[in-house]
Amino acid sequence: EHEPFGIEFKLSTWKDVPEEFGNPQEIINRTLVKKCDVFVGLIWKKWGTPTGQSDCGFKEEFEIAEKRYNETRQPTILLYAKTVNEQDIENNGKKDFDKVKEFKNEIITKNKGFLIEFDTIDNWKETIRRRLTLYLSQYVQKKLDSTSKVSEEPQGSQPISSERKYDVIEKVKTPKE
Repeated sequence: EHEPFGIEFKLSTWKDVPEEFGNPQEIINRTLVKKCDVFVGLIWKKWGTPTGQSDCGFKEEFEIAEKRYNETRQPTILLYAKTVNEQDIENNGKKDFDKVKEFKNEIITKNKGFLIEFDTIDNWKETIRRRLTLYLSQYVQKKLDSTSKVSEEPQGSQPISSERKYDVIEKVKTPKE
């Protein structure tokens, strides 16, 4: 947590959803996707499980996050795809992988946003660390800007430089290769 601004990065996944009665995907959507500040989408070669509303839980979650973003500019959406050697896809995995490729293609061709590809988990960890650090610094800068507009600076105080760097303490679990 970054005390002065009340910032805390908390990784939440479907495993953190309360085990209450009801449609599991709806509970994920309600407790995580509809409330998050940063939506991190990570895809590889499997598409996922149909939910009744969509052909995949991830796609349903992404569409909710995208709709929120288009209406309110929240959450920040970060999309990542682990590179795949298509020749390594077995016949029974081709349908899943085709859906992954279709999703990636839609993001790119419709200019929906960035989809960052990575080849190793270490590369992804470095990329997500940099992106979350940038998110944090932008958040802090917005807070500083809104604070300086509301209150006058006390006599003799030094303004905080917008050049200041903020490091994110990594507590991010990464998917297993």
